Amino acid sequence: MAAQKIETELLQQQCGIQDQIASAYGGINYIEMYEYPHATVSQIRVPDAVWWELESRLALIFLQRIIDIAREHGACGWKVNGAGGAGGSVTLLCGPDRAAQRALLREIEATEPKYRNIPIYLSRLGLRVWEPAGARTGQG
Repeated sequence: MAAQKIETELLQQQCGIQDQIASAYGGINYIEMYEYPHATVSQIRVPDAVWWELESRLALIFLQRIIDIAREHGACGWKVNGAGGAGGSVTLLCGPDRAAQRALLREIEATEPKYRNIPIYLSRLGLRVWEPAGARTGQG
């Protein structure tokens, strides 16, 4: 994958492939990493009602003491994105109680001014690239 090569070869950074795969494919996928950095991706299709329910329960937060607060508010799970640390984020999967989710997010944001809920949605299609009209013929 080009993104992985840029991070590891050009920028000389450690790099996982999950984030690049997730953004490229979109949707919900089973990713099997059989030999770094190679993987197979199988899309998991879910009914719209399940998709919308999952999406409504997700929260993306700039990281540090977030997991402790999430645990105290009964979050179902979480995933640290990227390498974590001072510049990372964490995605929380909240329960079905929207009032509890709002209370969780209020407490997180009150804990530290840098902690912010970042609005997100699930991408069904992943990355899409297009060219302006006439780009291939040199007329644009």
